[in-house]
Amino acid sequence: MPLSLQMGSTDAISPERKAFMGKLVVLKLGEGSFEQGFAVTLQIGPEGERPSTEINGKLPPAPGIHQQYSCWQQTYLRLGLPSRLEAPAAQLTNVSHIDDCRQTAQLLSNSLNCWLRAESFRSIRETLLEKLTPAEEIRILVQTEAILVQRLPWHLWDLLGRYPKAEISLSAPEYQLNTSIKTPTYRDKVRILAILGNSDGIDVATDRQLLQN
Repeated sequence: MPLSLQMGSTDAISPERKAFMGKLVVLKLGEGSFEQGFAVTLQIGPEGERPSTEINGKLPPAPGIHQQYSCWQQTYLRLGLPSRLEAPAAQLTNVSHIDDCRQTAQLLSNSLNCWLRAESFRSIRETLLEKLTPAEEIRILVQTEAILVQRLPWHLWDLLGRYPKAEISLSAPEYQLNTSIKTPTYRDKVRILAILGNSDGIDVATDRQLLQN
């Protein structure tokens, strides 16, 4: 008995994609120092996935930042006054030290932002501005072995003011990112082989039409 074969198709919806968790920005500072500068690699991608953007740049030598940090640290330590001082004198001295600490903190912040606006770092800054939007949740991870770089007030980076949902943290370069295979967002096309049988005396036109649709 002859058989009538018809290839039909229908759409099957793939599993729903997991909820979007925002973007991960990794700023890797290679070996270097404030006297020599640092090689920098920027990676940007969805949280939990492989980075979709990666570029290289450099932070130039900036020995002044080391000096500014030392000045701020010294004024900060002066805030711990001996308890043997009389209250009025202690209050006056505290006000003076607090003002000094604020001034040195502002100078350190200015030096940091000037460093991060260097021409050799410009491509990284522009890529951040291009790839990130204020509405996104952004996690910025600065990876470096330099202890002093880890101690800098990165939360005062002026670029962060553009992104109210951004948070910044630091880690050693050994930090490993968890990656997962991206769940497809498209709908997979499933091919169906239909065996309709002998059409003599049987209305197979309706079945064929349903399969083709």
